[in-house]
Amino acid sequence: MKLDFNEIKIERSTTFKSQSFDIGNKRIILEILRGKMYSNPIQTICQEISSNARDAHHEVGKYTTPIEIKLPNKLDPSFWIHDFGPGITPERMSDVFIKYGNSTKRDDNGQVGGWGLGAKSGFSYSDTFTVVSITPENSKLIRREYLAHIDESGLGQMSCVKEEETTDPQGTAIVLYPKPSDWASFTQHVIRATVHWPVRPIIIGDPEFSWPEYKVAYKGDDWEIHDNSPIESVPYALISGIPYIINLRHLYPGG
Repeated sequence: MKLDFNEIKIERSTTFKSQSFDIGNKRIILEILRGKMYSNPIQTICQEISSNARDAHHEVGKYTTPIEIKLPNKLDPSFWIHDFGPGITPERMSDVFIKYGNSTKRDDNGQVGGWGLGAKSGFSYSDTFTVVSITPENSKLIRREYLAHIDESGLGQMSCVKEEETTDPQGTAIVLYPKPSDWASFTQHVIRATVHWPVRPIIIGDPEFSWPEYKVAYKGDDWEIHDNSPIESVPYALISGIPYIINLRHLYPGG
């Protein structure tokens, strides 16, 4: 989405030399950005990565093509979110994906986000996650597998561990390996993040998976308010397909 930054005009004193704020310990700041600011890492991962996957489809005009989400199970404990968008070229990986604060979405209100943080949200749950991306090059499709990991420096590395020609479709998958005790929570938050999308994801990995019902209380242009969520029994608003819990104390502070 387009981000509005206020233009700041300052009248400076001639007796004081101005100095810019900077980052002294980059490791501490990256640790905060990787996860310490998220109260619910699993919810953040499911919401941010699925939204990024949907945005990838919008970027290439695939508005009616569903993304795919694989839930973990005993035979295959991986969790992944797969889109069929443009893929991530090595240049885009270097210039955008691995850099906090860089984004391709700031000139497009048709996409969610723009802060350059959500793609790295896998670090809020684990010290490692995998990115598999397929992009066209010289009339061929090239599959690259990257390992994102926290190294000894604490800053983190993105390493390309495999590169090969493929016939698989263009796109990107983000892969994590949740703890078995968190499998149900990943399923819960996948539902929470995507149940309201006009084009819901294709869910694989759980043959008994089903979408819950919900009730719309009020509806307007590009927004809805629901009586209660399929996950939380509280009122919430829906904006761009993403649910936001309504704190009734903010609506009725004296109630």
